Amino acid sequence: MRTRRQLVTFVLLGASNTLLTLLLYWALLRWMPHTLAYAISYAAGIAYGAVTNARFTFRTRLTGKGFARFAGWTLGLYAFNAVLLEALVRGAGLDARFAVLVVVAVAVPLGFVGARWAIAGVAPQPTGNPEALSKGAGEKAAEGDREA
Repeated sequence: MRTRRQLVTFVLLGASNTLLTLLLYWALLRWMPHTLAYAISYAAGIAYGAVTNARFTFRTRLTGKGFARFAGWTLGLYAFNAVLLEALVRGAGLDARFAVLVVVAVAVPLGFVGARWAIAGVAPQPTGNPEALSKGAGEKAAEGDREA
């Protein structure tokens, strides 16, 4: 239930972050190339996302370590997104104003997983049998030994 609330809050804050950064990106396109406009708007989004997600999504204080992990994850995601943006604009010929929307659609789910880990310290869990996931690797190995 807590994860559902976190995801809903993350999406709502992400929507506000996306709107603000898109408006900034589109405004900056008037004065600079799309790559620089994207970098500046993305940096603004990192700061906004770290502060608001710590406070409202994960209901925790943003520590220096949490901010560093969040910024690191987000910058890695930025690099991936920037390559994707270039591929869409230069490779596929999409208008830069719309190509960024595709990038956002890819970035949101990756962003939640990373933010949750960075800010709240919750590592992603593999999908599969919920009962098996609750057991540690050592317990699973011991069970296998007993069954053999």
